[in-house]
Amino acid sequence: GFPLDTDSAALAAWLRAEVLPTLQPAQWPAVVAWIEQRARALEARLQRPADALQLVALLDHPAQPAPALTPQQLVDTPRSSARLSHFVPECVFLRQQLADIAHLHSAHGLVLTLDAHAQLSYSAIATALLDRVVAPELLSVAYAEHFAPYARRHALDCAELVHAYCIADMDASVGGAWEPRVLALLSCLHSDMSGAQPTAARTGHARALGAVALEAMRRSAIPWSSGVDEAAQKALEVLDRFGSDDEVAVLAREAREQLRLMRLKRMLRAHGLGDAHISDTRMAGAVLQWLARRPGADVMRDVLQLVDAYHHLSRTAAYVLRLQALCETGDTDAVAALIGFIDSEEHGVQPVARLVPLEVARRTLCWTRDLLDSMAFGADASRELFRRH
Repeated sequence: GFPLDTDSAALAAWLRAEVLPTLQPAQWPAVVAWIEQRARALEARLQRPADALQLVALLDHPAQPAPALTPQQLVDTPRSSARLSHFVPECVFLRQQLADIAHLHSAHGLVLTLDAHAQLSYSAIATALLDRVVAPELLSVAYAEHFAPYARRHALDCAELVHAYCIADMDASVGGAWEPRVLALLSCLHSDMSGAQPTAARTGHARALGAVALEAMRRSAIPWSSGVDEAAQKALEVLDRFGSDDEVAVLAREAREQLRLMRLKRMLRAHGLGDAHISDTRMAGAVLQWLARRPGADVMRDVLQLVDAYHHLSRTAAYVLRLQALCETGDTDAVAALIGFIDSEEHGVQPVARLVPLEVARRTLCWTRDLLDSMAFGADASRELFRRH
């Protein structure tokens, strides 16, 4: 036989020109078996998949001899469409494997043996093109130059693969170690959607992007990083653009709700209530009472954030509680500022919103009157003090 290090291109050319055309039908199976065995040996022992592919390509040769024919015989003689590879169907798959292995090596720098390739799906190989990148900042290059082209070569859904990869990475990570890689891949998904118009494929891409972003938000520590915040905002922009799809619309609502909860947790943490269980609605009233009496110029905004998180809390009651707290401290400037804040905050386009400041004023006046009546003044003195206030 020929040594394995024989030039495969020259050997293939000789076999194609001198040997295959002279074969008789009884010889075809043996030749096919020899080509297959040599191709496997070239790949396994010399790691030369491209050379092995050159030999396997010979199996596309017509499986018939080529006798000398007259022109009329050439017209009248039926030509068989059979190929040598038809005698060993496994060779068709072998050629596909070798072609993929050679492509992975030449185009993507990924070296796989035939045995290793046989154990992996195309999806797993595409994922390996991401997984081999250690530095998160290089993932965008790996995505654009290696992962996405290979996935498209095999008609794989890039976005769904990234979704599965990110979830697996988050599940396997300790703490927030997943964040740099997942955020880098979210950025890749978002870049793919830049300026994209709604189509079936793009809508699926939007779903995958939204699902990864939502899961990242759920798993983020409080307070979360600026990277998570940016990824959440970009995801919401895409989800809103593709919101005509029911599943995308649901993801958009869930993402907004999750962001609202994250902001609520961050606010409570800033006030020293990082351990508060926001799912326990029974604690909301007590927290409101406590928070409304906290010092600080922006406390009212935090109070409203709490109120808006629980349907059974009232903005009007929250304003009154804050006004009472400020009146008790005697900070008239803060009271005036809060009244101005209420007026600007509640004078919305809805008529019902315009009633809130009036109701706040009514309740505050009633409270002030009751407070003065409870003091140790005579009736006339109490009415005079009330008039002044």
